[in-house]
Amino acid sequence: MAENLEDLAPEEDLDDLKAMSSERRTVDIIGHVFRVTTNHGFGHAWSRGRTVKMTISSWLIPNCATTVVLLFGSAFLVLSPPGHEASSIAMCSRPHGFGHHDRQQVAHGQGDQAKVAWNENDEGLQLPSVAICNLGLLSKSRIEAMNIPVNVSNFIMGLVAGTLLYRPEVFVAEEGRAFLQESTRYVGDLMKERNLTLVQLVDALSLRCEDMIAYCEFGLNGGDTTLCCGFMTPIPTTLGQCYVSFAGERTRQIYRGAHSSFSLIFKDVTREYPGQVGSCRVKLGHVGSGRVKLGHVGQVGSDIDTRIIDPMRKAKQGLQISLFSNLTHPGLFVAGGGTVIPPGTHTDLEVSLFEPLLDWREKPCAPADSFDFHKDPRAFLFTSVNCEFAARGEAVRQYCGECNMYFNAVSVGAQRKCVWICQQYDFQHTAVTTRIPAGLEAKISQQLGLPEGEKLSVVTIFYPRLLYHLNTLTRMSISEMISELGGEMGLFLGSSLISLLEVVVFVVLALCAFWGKLRSC
Repeated sequence: MAENLEDLAPEEDLDDLKAMSSERRTVDIIGHVFRVTTNHGFGHAWSRGRTVKMTISSWLIPNCATTVVLLFGSAFLVLSPPGHEASSIAMCSRPHGFGHHDRQQVAHGQGDQAKVAWNENDEGLQLPSVAICNLGLLSKSRIEAMNIPVNVSNFIMGLVAGTLLYRPEVFVAEEGRAFLQESTRYVGDLMKERNLTLVQLVDALSLRCEDMIAYCEFGLNGGDTTLCCGFMTPIPTTLGQCYVSFAGERTRQIYRGAHSSFSLIFKDVTREYPGQVGSCRVKLGHVGSGRVKLGHVGQVGSDIDTRIIDPMRKAKQGLQISLFSNLTHPGLFVAGGGTVIPPGTHTDLEVSLFEPLLDWREKPCAPADSFDFHKDPRAFLFTSVNCEFAARGEAVRQYCGECNMYFNAVSVGAQRKCVWICQQYDFQHTAVTTRIPAGLEAKISQQLGLPEGEKLSVVTIFYPRLLYHLNTLTRMSISEMISELGGEMGLFLGSSLISLLEVVVFVVLALCAFWGKLRSC
């Protein structure tokens, strides 16, 4: 009996298994199949070992392992969400509390997919940052204390909120242009006289934190005006000077409902609201005996002159509460992004948290906890969250020079890349406002040491349920996905597959040879 394939008679056809003697050993037949096959991996494996055991260890196992890896990789690429600018969104409610479950739903699919798991986690959810703004922009009493005329105070309001606050006639009529020139000259002289910048001047004319907040409470810990305002940061915005409490890791709600909420009690600032003078029907360019010249210094006060300011843009008055992420600059966000708090009311702000989960193909990002407004305001500004605000401010600066000088105090520069933040939060809230009974309001005022008859406003910020929504977003279109998927599958399943197998076989054979050398020593 021949011991090797080389001992076969020359007259036997190597390609005809039937012509081979039945007395040949099984190992010779397997070796014959391996030698005549076109797969390069079989021949290499058999020529080095010539045993079934060696062939299985050096070819079959690596081949199966790499095949499984390739199948799982291809399945992952096929089943991953295709995109369309978030055409596939996975909304996952992840509770934090004492015993809860997860539920996951995939939108725009053929059916909902649910995953239920009970966990225990007492970390809670981080509460949003809070911005308190005066929709009146300035303080009536502080304007009167500086003896600033009505027309100049209206001009300063336009510098704070933007030139869209003015009526169009201000920029067209001759009298309107005279008003702008005279007011600019007056404000410049006032800044020189008091040695103030425009930002400092607006801050001096704005409500203080102590004018608005009477009491604050987080969980079971409360504090008076001084303590509460110590946590507030004054920031220039399009609503004037706002006071912001940036949320941190310690401001977390660990119980559902209002038991561990963030509460604020506000004083009544109705007396600081600007009034109204003039008539919106008076044209700036009108010539008549009773005409009031806007280019001249008139009466002192902060009333709204409707010949200068469009009254439709000042319809909302009072204190406004805005909730946002601790990575968001409130400069533009507070304009229209808040809830007005009427005096004598209790307002519940029920918060919902949305956390976007970015596509795994996204560009490299920076951790969210590496940005702090108090430590580095410029780095805080140049992020993916605030990039639009920074770019808009620079565009306004280059186009209009002195426009919006107050909230646009930070220069962006000609070109600056914004850092992409890995983890971002979006907050939404529902406001429920009810009246405080008069008797109870009087007792609260007495307990806080406020004047008798003082109107109060109470705001409570909390999560009604300790759940947050996880939004999975993909940013590839279907055509891009198919193109990339086809290329990757071709790379995996084409000629590179043989090369990959050869590398694996070579490594395994080298290890086997090394092991044999060690055993022979």
